[in-house]
Amino acid sequence: MNQSQISAPFLNREGEFDPDGWFHLVPKGTFPITRLEKDGVRRTYFQVIDDTAVDRIVAAFANKQQADPGYRIMVGFEHFAHQSDKSSEAACWVDAMEVRPDGVWAKGKWTDIGEAAVKNRRFRYLSPVWFPRQTETIAENRFRPVEVNDAGLTNKPNLGDALQPFWNREEFNGREASTHQPTHQNTMKDRLIALFKMDAGATDDQVIGQATAFMNRAAELDTLKGTHDTLRTTHTALENRFKTLLSSSVTAELEANKDVIPEGQQDAWKNRLEADFDGTAALLRGLKRPEKGKTHSPVHKPGKGAAAAATKTEGEDESAQDAFMNRVAEVMTKRDLDKADAIAAVASDEPDLYAAYREELNSGE
Repeated sequence: MNQSQISAPFLNREGEFDPDGWFHLVPKGTFPITRLEKDGVRRTYFQVIDDTAVDRIVAAFANKQQADPGYRIMVGFEHFAHQSDKSSEAACWVDAMEVRPDGVWAKGKWTDIGEAAVKNRRFRYLSPVWFPRQTETIAENRFRPVEVNDAGLTNKPNLGDALQPFWNREEFNGREASTHQPTHQNTMKDRLIALFKMDAGATDDQVIGQATAFMNRAAELDTLKGTHDTLRTTHTALENRFKTLLSSSVTAELEANKDVIPEGQQDAWKNRLEADFDGTAALLRGLKRPEKGKTHSPVHKPGKGAAAAATKTEGEDESAQDAFMNRVAEVMTKRDLDKADAIAAVASDEPDLYAAYREELNSGE
């Protein structure tokens, strides 16, 4: 039988059956169901009965009644109406539904045999039915019912602690009371199996083992979170300390090399120091210092290297310092760079020229 069945309670407060009263047709919750598929494999699915499911079930019933005022949902016996070799007699005809905080409640007209079956306690539970076409898929193995096809009185509920019997617990004798508790335990086990995505046939020890492993993992995660928080605090403190030290070092380096930094280029050199302190500091320290007693002026003239060389005294060789700075001037013009960026570019692109420039500076020539 290709359908989904789920058992719901039918409970009256006074402990006596009231054929005109409301009964719980569909309880809220998430309930596993195992099916034997066509490929011979048993798979577990989960029926999700949430606010959306409850609202849509009642709405579907109301829409059908609006289209056909005589529409009713049949409550049978053990879903026999779905079996050709069984009786299709009705126990009740549901003619009203409503949404309540714990699910869908219904009431209807009970037949003589249905009323007798409940009053004489032949059946203790109620089980609604929906076919696949009356559900919607939420995930690969999770679906939500959106309509009730019919229901059946049953003594084999599969909701456990989501259920209450037809009558109050105080009326149970010792045997009945003892048979109700395992239902609660089995349902909790089923829910744990569903939560941990275990095989439906898992033993109690396997479920307990999985739960224990879960709790241990949770404790480990708490410890790791504490360690992570500590490391993050330490990292933040070190990062702030580094920024403070870098700022002090940049300020000191700019001050120490202010004699070779042209006016208006402090910010450019500051940015380079913050991005690459060691390399930029070495570049600044390698720049030619102006001679003492002379007014600070550019150490080069913008223009081509050949043009600059033509201004020299005939027969005079171009020094490594002049060659480097003339190349810097060319790069400034060609690439539209400021002096700081041009010096960095030439030092990076022409390391031999920069090395000769540094060597000549260090030799004191």
